[in-house]
Amino acid sequence: MSFMNIVSLWPNYIVSIGYSKNYVYLYWSYATFLEVPFMTLIGRFVDKGKMFPVFLYGTISFILAYLLYIYPINCYVLFLAQTLRALGYSSFEVVTMVYATRSVDIFNRGKLMGLRNLSLSIGWTLGSLYSGTIAQIFGFKSLILSSMLFLLAAMVTFYKKQ
Repeated sequence: MSFMNIVSLWPNYIVSIGYSKNYVYLYWSYATFLEVPFMTLIGRFVDKGKMFPVFLYGTISFILAYLLYIYPINCYVLFLAQTLRALGYSSFEVVTMVYATRSVDIFNRGKLMGLRNLSLSIGWTLGSLYSGTIAQIFGFKSLILSSMLFLLAAMVTFYKKQ
């Protein structure tokens, strides 16, 4: 849900701090482009049994990206933030897919993948509702900080299951 909190309002925030819509598209497409090689590389680490470190470093990447969103000194800082965001998102996608497919027998994988995707849809819905409410009342920077807390909670929960 943390990622969904930011995604829904990120373009508005970038414009509000002085960047044009063209920069919004540039930064977002840059991050999306990076996800392809990142997911491939991250998949190799996960295949070597490094699921928890990948999740940990991915979560840290998200947190650092969010900190850079709060303090976007210049356009290069936003490129760094988007690089970290792409790394965090790629880590999350690979780890959750692998976890869903490896944690049950082959006959139940479809059901678990369906539940994974359902939880992502619920996260998108709740993230949009939450982000709009928090940003409206407290501002986008407060939303980012609260999203960082969600990430820390996810990291602790995943750690306890290891």
